Amino acid sequence: MSFGNKYIFSYLLGLIVLSIVGARMVALYKEPLLLFVYVPLLSVAPLIYLKFRPSQGIFFVYVISATLLYHVSLSSQYLSGADIQVEYYFANKVLENCHWDPSIPHTYDTALSVTILLPVLSLVSSIKLLDVLKIVYPLIFCFVPVMLFKMFLKLGYRDNEAFLSTFYSISIFPFFT
Repeated sequence: MSFGNKYIFSYLLGLIVLSIVGARMVALYKEPLLLFVYVPLLSVAPLIYLKFRPSQGIFFVYVISATLLYHVSLSSQYLSGADIQVEYYFANKVLENCHWDPSIPHTYDTALSVTILLPVLSLVSSIKLLDVLKIVYPLIFCFVPVMLFKMFLKLGYRDNEAFLSTFYSISIFPFFT
């Protein structure tokens, strides 16, 4: 690990800690001070990437997207998102009934990530369904920007262009909500 990569690793570690601890402070104590530090530090991520060109660009993208998702998902005791309450309802219904009822006429009831993956993750890991949605699912969803980054590279974009395009897509509101 080179001298610059140590600083980049420290920067990413700091972002993760600020995101998670800051979000929990908002959820528990209504204190956003750490997030006031986190957001400006996150906003310089493209400059850091362009300046130091980390060898592990995929890891950089994954961590940045994880901090954004945790910043939102952990900042409340409740589920936050456009349709996550419906997903929770159907996954919880599967857990309560101990089977999946595919005859329910709703599009989310046919989504296997909701009716199979969520309950299985909850049962296998012994983690409450709410915590799976708030902690585990964001880690899985972080692979979307990673695949987008790799797709940009495969399409012939330069490394910097691929990162900036990916950073733009994860920094818009629909990604992290």
